[in-house]
Amino acid sequence: ALRAYLRAAGRQCSVVNLDPASEEPINPRILQEGDSDDEDEHDSEATYFDVDVRELVKVDDIAEEHQLGPNGAMVFAMQELEVNSAWLVDRIEALPVDDYILFDCPGQIELYTHLTVMPHLVQLLTDKRGLDMRLTALNLTDCSVLASEGGNNFISAALSSLAVMLHVELPHLNVLTKCDTLSQFGNQLNRTLDQYLCCGGYSGISSLLPTFLEDEERGLTRPKSKLIERQDKLVRSLCELIDDYGEVSFIPLSVDDKQSISNLLAHADKANGYAFSRTDPQLCAVEVDEGHDEYSDYYQQRYVNAAYKEDNAEDGANADDDDDAVADGVEASIAHCAYCGSSGANMRCTRCQRIVYCDQRCQRLDWKRHKAQDCIRE
Repeated sequence: ALRAYLRAAGRQCSVVNLDPASEEPINPRILQEGDSDDEDEHDSEATYFDVDVRELVKVDDIAEEHQLGPNGAMVFAMQELEVNSAWLVDRIEALPVDDYILFDCPGQIELYTHLTVMPHLVQLLTDKRGLDMRLTALNLTDCSVLASEGGNNFISAALSSLAVMLHVELPHLNVLTKCDTLSQFGNQLNRTLDQYLCCGGYSGISSLLPTFLEDEERGLTRPKSKLIERQDKLVRSLCELIDDYGEVSFIPLSVDDKQSISNLLAHADKANGYAFSRTDPQLCAVEVDEGHDEYSDYYQQRYVNAAYKEDNAEDGANADDDDDAVADGVEASIAHCAYCGSSGANMRCTRCQRIVYCDQRCQRLDWKRHKAQDCIRE
């Protein structure tokens, strides 16, 4: 998707496959000697990789030859690439000089958190005496981690992202993928999407802990055991560790949304310096200083709030009077939600009739503050 977007924007790019287990078809041109470099032919094969590590080593061959499982075969194959790194350098040097190069890397987390293979390859690519490439790492995380009970998957994803950032040592962007699927579980989120993307914002990911722990408590049928209490302390310590670094945040992405791809590309261009080195600003995706806040609000409105409101509409006939979206006789006004700040809020507080929210969830999460500060029954 990113390659197609770049070419549609008039930016030439090449794709290098570093995943020996990739299931994409191998470009027949890179397996033959003396093929034509005709530009039209190159464009017609836009789905192929321009450089493919499977020309050197394949996971299936390694697994069969050495009787290894998929994980062991992947590690072995990447170590084989590290030993034959000169092959990779030669292939990259043969690419057009002005191309924007995309590296498709394997998804095995150990390669980025424990082993030295990927850091060594990064050093090879960025060495000023060699290729001198300016790279940006994109760490892709499925957005389904937001809906995990107790927040365990989200905390694990944030911790893994931090470990990768420290181990790989590159300008780093954590990407929350498949955000168009948020509508499937958006009503399970206990915070706004922006708070997840910013890992709690200035308050840190620890500010999300009360919600996470409440989720766990709702699933308990008996008082907490000593084991659960120790687990809670461990979770708090991990969140404090993430907050101490203050480096982890996420950018939302949907490959079916051009604005979303443009936003991600703008962050990548800024991180690797491309946005500052181009004389033609039209080649950059968007303005360099453009943030992702508007996109988090966009996804919040389009998927998360929509899912919650659709869920409420199905159960609306059985709702209690105190949970009505708008009190009888009160007009719905378009304003910003008092809790998440999203525009288009049209549900008034059922007590004071003055403060507006997106939905019942925002009202419930803001109730303690609102009741103490400015909730006065008219």
